[in-house]
Amino acid sequence: FLETHGTEVDLILDATDNFDTRLLVNDFAYKYNIPWIYGGVVQSTYIEAAFIPGQTPCFNCLMPQLPVINMTCDTVGVIQPAVTMTTSLQTRDALKILTETPFTPKLTYGDIWEGTHYTFGFSRMFKADCHTCSEHATYPHLNHTDLQFATLCGRDTVQYN
Repeated sequence: FLETHGTEVDLILDATDNFDTRLLVNDFAYKYNIPWIYGGVVQSTYIEAAFIPGQTPCFNCLMPQLPVINMTCDTVGVIQPAVTMTTSLQTRDALKILTETPFTPKLTYGDIWEGTHYTFGFSRMFKADCHTCSEHATYPHLNHTDLQFATLCGRDTVQYN
C-alpha cells in the first residue's frame, strides 16, 4: 500500500502509537527520500525529531539513544498538554521543511508535568552499518511480510497491525 500510494507526498507526520509502524515509516521515508517527523507521548513526557533523508541519521540510528520509557499509553495514558507540546513541535518542523527554511533538526524531549525540556543534536549519530540510511540500505521493515493492513472505509487512512 505505501509504495503504491505514498511516494508522492512531501512529508510524513508521525501520529502512530507503536515502534513497528514507526520503523516501517522510517524505511519507507528513507527509501523514497521523504522527510518524516517523529512524535511520541507517554503520560506527561514528549519526544519529537525531524528525520531528513540525506541530511540526518534515521530513526534506527537514533533508537539506542532515545530515552528509555518503560511505561506505555495502555498502562499510564497521556495528558493533553504533552500531546499539544509534541504536535506543536512537529508542526514547527513541518512548516520549516515545507517552506524550505534552513534549520538543524534536533531531538526534543521533555516532561510537561515536571517542566523539563531538552534538545539534543543528533547529526553525528549515523551508524555506518544501518540497514535504512547507510550506503548499503536494505530497508528490512519494508520487506517484513507478516505486517497486516486494512484500508479504513470512507477515508484515506490505513491501519497497520
